[in-house]
Amino acid sequence: PRSTPLYSSAASDVYKRQALAYLVESTAALEEAGARGQLAETRRYLALAYLATGGLVAAREAAQSALVQSREVEASLYEAGAQRVLGQIAFAAGEYDEAMAVLETSRELLNNQESRYELAQTLTCLAEVYLAKGWREEAHTLLVDAVEIFTELDTSRELAYAAMLMQRVN
Repeated sequence: PRSTPLYSSAASDVYKRQALAYLVESTAALEEAGARGQLAETRRYLALAYLATGGLVAAREAAQSALVQSREVEASLYEAGAQRVLGQIAFAAGEYDEAMAVLETSRELLNNQESRYELAQTLTCLAEVYLAKGWREEAHTLLVDAVEIFTELDTSRELAYAAMLMQRVN
């Protein structure tokens, strides 16, 4: 399984560890300040940083905390993001059925949101799971939608990744 789109560049391990340390510090500061909404998002990014550095257990714990926190503040966009990260973690752990389930939950939540970027991210992650399961046609359909959104939003890194997955489908 691949690393997450957020950390899939050629960034060195040093930068990944620095990002992880920064997010650990930020999480502690936000906890102390009681900034619940920001804490949900920071924990999501913390989970991605743990995932990028190979810490699946810590990534899952941070993502679960992000999910709980987002539900407590009733932020469905944050909840969808936390669900996506949980799906990425499950995928990295080889738990494809679990990944599919939580990514579908993220997708459902995002269908009622304005964040097309987050939706395209989730569609890309779900397509990757479908590819791993050999479901090429389903993956293709998701990637067509993701590429369209990333093109519309002019997000070159994400577009390049989705296009690379599209080549694997074809």
